Amino acid sequence: MARTARTVTALIAAGGLTAGIGLAGAPALAAEGAGPSAQVSTASQSGEWPEYTRGQMGWDVAVAKYLLWEQGYYEPYKVVDHVLDDRALDSLMDYQQDTDLKVTGVLDARSWEFLVEDAGPVRQGDKSYAVSAVQTALSQKHGYDLAEDGYSSDTPGRGTFGSATHDAVTGFQQEAGLEADGEVDAATFKALVAG
Repeated sequence: MARTARTVTALIAAGGLTAGIGLAGAPALAAEGAGPSAQVSTASQSGEWPEYTRGQMGWDVAVAKYLLWEQGYYEPYKVVDHVLDDRALDSLMDYQQDTDLKVTGVLDARSWEFLVEDAGPVRQGDKSYAVSAVQTALSQKHGYDLAEDGYSSDTPGRGTFGSATHDAVTGFQQEAGLEADGEVDAATFKALVAG
């Protein structure tokens, strides 16, 4: 019952976000040059969750891997890379099975929504793999420097949500037209990945 209420809240927030920011992320994508595929780039520009199947790659696959790690379904060998490889796919399908999602083997919108919901709000003072997911999006998609908080894409682990991450989240929220409270809720998470 609690999951249903949180899911409805997350969907309402995400729906409002899609209508609210539209193509706000398009200039950033254009400036970076290209996304992992035309499908993913189009999804990002329209505010939809990106979708990945076996073997596809993109920076946001690393975000999903950290979210799966947060829930105990995935652990990297040495790095958290950008490929939806067999190990990550098996972890995703186990997660889909255990959360009563349709087991598709696709990192789809429903899987993203459940992963973000299960991560809960991510805020200053937290130390978790969900923080690493947020930091990956802030650094790799949006160009924020989070070295002050110890973030490095080369050394996976629990991220620390310190002042640099808080400032980056607040700045991002202001640019995206969200409430700039420095807390990563479902709407902010979707904007980070899909906006």
